[in-house]
Amino acid sequence: MKYFIALLVVMTLLSCENKKSADGLDHSAERPVSPQPQTQKNTEIPPTAQPPPSTQQAVPPSNPETPQPIEPTPVNSLLPEIRFSNYNVVFNRKLEAQLELELSQPSNVPVVVDVYLLNGTALHYRDFAGFKARNEMKQTIIFAPGETHRQLPVIGGRSTENCDSIFYVQMDKSSVQKAQIINFEAQVRILCY
Repeated sequence: MKYFIALLVVMTLLSCENKKSADGLDHSAERPVSPQPQTQKNTEIPPTAQPPPSTQQAVPPSNPETPQPIEPTPVNSLLPEIRFSNYNVVFNRKLEAQLELELSQPSNVPVVVDVYLLNGTALHYRDFAGFKARNEMKQTIIFAPGETHRQLPVIGGRSTENCDSIFYVQMDKSSVQKAQIINFEAQVRILCY
């Protein structure tokens, strides 16, 4: 039965192919010529028409829905590291202490960091005075291009009454420019003489 209906459809289409409609126009192009499936044409470019291999460029497929991977960049991978040269310092007999900062490598631009004195068991004004000259609790240290060592101003002491006490010197992580801080804290001990 299926074959009979298919044959009837094919015959009807073939008979309509050569007929003209009542308006005198040929409408056969509007109808399918045959029920056979259409085959794809060969769209391959002949080898002689292809550009030379040196001018061909591979174009990556782009899909706006798929984000393209971004190569991760190490954070601060090229910045020098800044640290205290000595993390444990003691007041000398003159009640002075000196600390030094160092960079892991020279920089071609200035490196800036703020350094603070913080109370511990030793207290500001009672046991230590601060950075000498102005007795300040904060100093801005600037490494000139090419410098790798920088001494902090001398820290002055006031008394050995509370000897064997300590206070801290810290680099301010939020103030550092053009370097990364490694171990931001050192301690200063007031010895009993």
